[in-house]
Amino acid sequence: MSQREPLIKRQFNSPLDESIYRLCHDSRLIAQAFRVESLSTLLLTRQRYRRSGRLRGEWWPVKRLLVLLLLFVLAVPVLAHIGNENDTEVRVFSDSMRVVLRTSVRFAWIVLGDRAPAMADEAGQAIAKPLLIEAAPELIAISAAGKPLTPTRVDCVFEVQDDVAFVLHFPRPTEWPVVLEAKFFHHFGSLDTGTIEVFDYTASRFSRDLEPIVRKVIGQGNTSVSFSLATPRPPAEPPQTEVSPSSAPAAPPAVNRRGKSAIAISILLLSAIGIGVLTWRRLSGA
Repeated sequence: MSQREPLIKRQFNSPLDESIYRLCHDSRLIAQAFRVESLSTLLLTRQRYRRSGRLRGEWWPVKRLLVLLLLFVLAVPVLAHIGNENDTEVRVFSDSMRVVLRTSVRFAWIVLGDRAPAMADEAGQAIAKPLLIEAAPELIAISAAGKPLTPTRVDCVFEVQDDVAFVLHFPRPTEWPVVLEAKFFHHFGSLDTGTIEVFDYTASRFSRDLEPIVRKVIGQGNTSVSFSLATPRPPAEPPQTEVSPSSAPAAPPAVNRRGKSAIAISILLLSAIGIGVLTWRRLSGA
């Protein structure tokens, strides 16, 4: 050991660097420790590793690594759903409009503040549901042509995967544009974002695979979206001037077709008689 110390001290300046160096030189035992199939085998490998007389007391870096890996695996589900997710969906039907704000239980409990139950189990959800229904109209503001709309019915649903859905029903707007503002964003941080999607179900309430007519990513300072389903007006036709009977030009008098035929026949007869008289005179003079 004393022969190795000068070499190690010349290359490394900290105990951690020295431990890493020694572990790299005994890769066989490190690989054996990571190939264990049970906790008892892991402990046996550790004891054998320490009894070997080499690298005594140098197990702690591997142990810390295993602990960090375990903590990371446990933290992945938590990081996947930290509670600030929010998606708002607007569906406009032929006779109504429905707005669904989908977020997390954590956010719902933040909205309730001091009134939130101690636990989010079934009993706690039963207590929180009427309180969340009462608070839902304050989370989203909707106006049509500048006039605020009031929801006709509000509901709150606890969904799977710790999701909470606030459902607000409105009459179908008759004036446009419609502006939706997410007033709940003051509960979030400056880097948090959400989405708002608007779907037009006017033609059929049960249409599938509809693409949103509006999709917007919202955040602090940009929490509203505007849309319109107003039918475009047809172009104005040019005014038509009515012609009064007095100003209309007089139609030419109708000519009797029988009169025309009689005149033509008379002319032909007179011509024939004239030709006959001239011919008779020439023959008589000869």
